[in-house]
Amino acid sequence: QHGGRFPQELAAARALPGIGPYTAGAVLSIAYDLPEPLVDGNVERVFARLKALPGAAGDGALRREVWKLAGEFVPASGASLWNQALMELGALVCTSANPACDRCPWRESCAAKATGAPQEFPRPKVRKAAKNPTAATSCTEYSAARAIPSAFHTCGCSRGLATNAVARSSAEKVLYATR
Repeated sequence: QHGGRFPQELAAARALPGIGPYTAGAVLSIAYDLPEPLVDGNVERVFARLKALPGAAGDGALRREVWKLAGEFVPASGASLWNQALMELGALVCTSANPACDRCPWRESCAAKATGAPQEFPRPKVRKAAKNPTAATSCTEYSAARAIPSAFHTCGCSRGLATNAVARSSAEKVLYATR
């Protein structure tokens, strides 16, 4: 359909199976230097702080606003370097826990820095409570001759061991997982 090449139009790229907005923006801007935005967690954090946007990391409303800003900021020329620099800024300078605001090129215009608490933007992602809060593990070393319970291991849980985790849900269903 595309002659073995990734399409250079956003709509055609997004129509490919498994290609979402981030992947389309990344390929089109980085590989073809087309002015397409991309938003990953680092870019989301940078824009959330630059504008002191309310919302939790990964929240739909925040993500939509960041995509809008990213589209406004991406240059018509040099999108490849811009998007890569923006991701690196979030990964190396505007980090989640300890932002290095003194090293940021936007330190003078950053609304989150102006609050005195840039690390508060965006708010942490709200995590769902664990479905199976209790778990017990047992290890057994398997050999051709016999199985040796973990109480008899002398080397700890290492090569040749299988771990079986048993967890009970609130409905007392027993779930087994083997790694």
